[in-house]
Amino acid sequence: MSCFKAPWATLSSIVNKTDEDCEVVPAGPLGDLQVDSRLIMIKDRKQRVNDAINLRKTLQDSSTMWRTIASHKSCEEFILTFLSGGSWFIKITDKLKTYKRFLRFERQKKMIYYDGSKKRTRGKNLPRYDARDIVDVRQGHQTDVFNKCEPGKFDESCCFSIIMTGRSPINLVADHPEIANLWVRGLKFQIYLNDRMQRLHDEKLWITDYFHAADTNGDGNLEFEEVCGLLQRMSVKMSRKEARVKFNCTLLEQNADKDKTKDLKGNDTLNLEEFVTFYHDICKRHEIEELFEQFASRERSSHSGVQASESWMSIEDVQHFMNNIQGYNYSKELTKHLIEKYEPKMSQRMQHHLSKNGFLLLLSSNMMNIRNCEHNEVYQDMTQPLTSYFISSSHNTYLIEDQLRGPSSIEGYIRALMSGCRCVELDCWDGDNGPQVYHGYTLTSRILFKDIIEDAIRVYAFFKTQYPLILSLENHCSIEQQKIMAQILKDNLGDMLHTDPVNPDIKQLPSPEQLKGKILIKCRKLPAGVTEVAEEDSDDEMNSTTSDDLQVKEMLNQKKKKGKIKLAPELSNLVTYIQSVSFQGFAAVRKQGKPYEMSSYSEKKALKLIDDEAGEFVKHTNLQICRIYPAGTRTDSSNYNPIDMWNVGCQLVSLNFQTPDRQMQLFRGKFKDNGSCGYLLKPSFLTDPNTSFNPRAESFPEVWGQAVTMQILSGAHLPKPEGEENSSDLVDPYVKLEVYGVKEDCAEFKTAAITDNGLNPRWGETFEFHLSVPDLAMLRINVKDYQTLTSNDMIGQCSFPAHSLQQGYRHIKLESSEGIALGPASIFVHVDMRPMSKAAWLSRRTNSSIRQRKLSGVKEMLGNSSLVVNGRSISRDSTTSDESSQGRVPSTRLVDPNEGLTLTFPTS
Repeated sequence: MSCFKAPWATLSSIVNKTDEDCEVVPAGPLGDLQVDSRLIMIKDRKQRVNDAINLRKTLQDSSTMWRTIASHKSCEEFILTFLSGGSWFIKITDKLKTYKRFLRFERQKKMIYYDGSKKRTRGKNLPRYDARDIVDVRQGHQTDVFNKCEPGKFDESCCFSIIMTGRSPINLVADHPEIANLWVRGLKFQIYLNDRMQRLHDEKLWITDYFHAADTNGDGNLEFEEVCGLLQRMSVKMSRKEARVKFNCTLLEQNADKDKTKDLKGNDTLNLEEFVTFYHDICKRHEIEELFEQFASRERSSHSGVQASESWMSIEDVQHFMNNIQGYNYSKELTKHLIEKYEPKMSQRMQHHLSKNGFLLLLSSNMMNIRNCEHNEVYQDMTQPLTSYFISSSHNTYLIEDQLRGPSSIEGYIRALMSGCRCVELDCWDGDNGPQVYHGYTLTSRILFKDIIEDAIRVYAFFKTQYPLILSLENHCSIEQQKIMAQILKDNLGDMLHTDPVNPDIKQLPSPEQLKGKILIKCRKLPAGVTEVAEEDSDDEMNSTTSDDLQVKEMLNQKKKKGKIKLAPELSNLVTYIQSVSFQGFAAVRKQGKPYEMSSYSEKKALKLIDDEAGEFVKHTNLQICRIYPAGTRTDSSNYNPIDMWNVGCQLVSLNFQTPDRQMQLFRGKFKDNGSCGYLLKPSFLTDPNTSFNPRAESFPEVWGQAVTMQILSGAHLPKPEGEENSSDLVDPYVKLEVYGVKEDCAEFKTAAITDNGLNPRWGETFEFHLSVPDLAMLRINVKDYQTLTSNDMIGQCSFPAHSLQQGYRHIKLESSEGIALGPASIFVHVDMRPMSKAAWLSRRTNSSIRQRKLSGVKEMLGNSSLVVNGRSISRDSTTSDESSQGRVPSTRLVDPNEGLTLTFPTS
């Protein structure tokens, strides 16, 4: 299993302890260690080695001391203290050059500072790595760089690699194995804390990140000019006069009973806590406050004398909101627990009241995400045959850039497996040092088959999920090197490798549940009495590749036509339930196909089959697994639209994971469902043996239909687009809602752009659409920055299946194009879903349009009179103050009263 998760299996009880639960650490080696001045920037390398050995020995040998530490914080806390003192390393670059580097970890800022000079300071210009970007720490030789090093050159026990998002691994060699052990253990613990803190305090972490970035001198304070610059980087539009007033108010409130903090020049400053208060004061969520007042007012009349600013929601208020608005079924007892969980004030919790801040925390919680939080765990039936699932699948997994000249790396496999991918591809060719993997007839770099299996598959196969992993082997090797491949697989994967013979008479494949913890080999298999088989049906469009690179053209011209290949029995015997065969047509498969046989199709061939025989394709995917791969012409590693393939039930829809385009974003959004386990149960109409479903049909069963109304209310904490962080321009955000699925369900909607406001833009725009086949529909929210002269840059996005959509008031947490969470950046929406046939929906829309025109006519007759909508007076040309202040064109929306709003006219 993974060495990444193992150390923290028993830490949750330790880290969750509060200060009140902690015991005092007695004097002694560890008690002294916490405050030992030698741990701060120690220059002597031998002293650091001795400290590491002593700390490790004390932690291991003193069981009594270990129990005391465990009850206090944990020994990892002391290891992080050791890391703050720093250590010397040899850093190895991608080109195998070596440099001496001194690294130290500053926990408060979550930064790893490094320097190659013996003269070390805490200066502001010291290079650094952000520890929040660390996703893994690997001990030993587990990266491409270490695998390329001369064997025996670096002691493996002293080596480790820091894996970070957005950059290549940092490969380090310590002076002593104990120093390597402590850094690995400490950084893994920090990863654990990062994940935990991000779940608990997303917004505060985001603010803290910006604060530390603006604190250039590292004194923990910001003076007024620094605050103004920081507000601009946070996309906050505010005049200097307004900012100065808020700044001074914060100083007065926070320092009423103590002296103000000042910098060396005597300027007033804000520390982190004061800046958080300042920021919250300028970015109030007025739309949520209004929502709170709407529901709190139900009980307000019975509480005479309570001021509006002191309003709260009773148990009945919260229960009404949760059940009637959000669609839950909460009892009073469950509602009490909800209030206890989210109400920050003890006095309110004691009375079972939810304050305005508690309501905001509730709406910002994971349970109020637009995606059903129950779908974050495995909830689907995992006992159906493998053919009944969509399976997360990667194409040319070894490539991390383009398809012609890009590097091949084991990082491609590790990243895919860590994301939950369950089918990875290995293109295998003969090599001087054994079988190697690369993109044949191109200039991509080459990596050893052995390194992939040892350092990626063996370690990370079941890192994310226990459900079966498929190794898709595209075999171009000689008999001798095929035997080597088979031996490498058996030696490294052992019992994980599924090798049990397959009963040729089986009617269906086993289930993911039955194959838990097993690795399946997908490859050609020798029939009885045969020694040669056809080559793999893969990348057959590479011959049509157009390239201006003469070297690449020459290599492509060397490619021979697909022919026969000899297959070693040793490798053939490892192939069980996923046997590759050439596709001979749907009729031939129905007549003599076996469930353990499968075929691969290029996207072009698959789309032609869908256009010509979509219904037959659906039936075929009931019988056998199908794999789709990108066209060979996609040399830039772009992706095709996976929706069409999923609509006919194709199980292995393989994409280029290294390209974060719209197609890959949809792919990630889909496979976040069912606990990100890599297997999604297909809808019943795709798994029924007697199905007549055709995604290209003109109509679908009316009982499937669903009408969806989504109101885009507001946004919060929207960052500047990637690469524009230092721009002086503020963002002008707008929201695109994209709907994917069967052809008649596809739609796109767009809000207006809000000028210069990424902090708390408000839209209040409503979109309605109908889903004829909601079980196949995907939704994508794409927030962009409007530009008049250039293309609109993406701020953030979120993709999810329609069946995970939750009704009521929801937050959509935004991600980058690579799927990385953008802190607290979110879009606040209201969702209404109801079963409805397409005909009824169209009729309702038509009638609504007629009523809308009538209401507009009545409004014209009223002239300057007022309308009252749900008790709120709206004049003929009025707009809310929030809309006018955000650059919106003044307008009044008249909403159909049948949609839940009552319309009355003034009596006078």
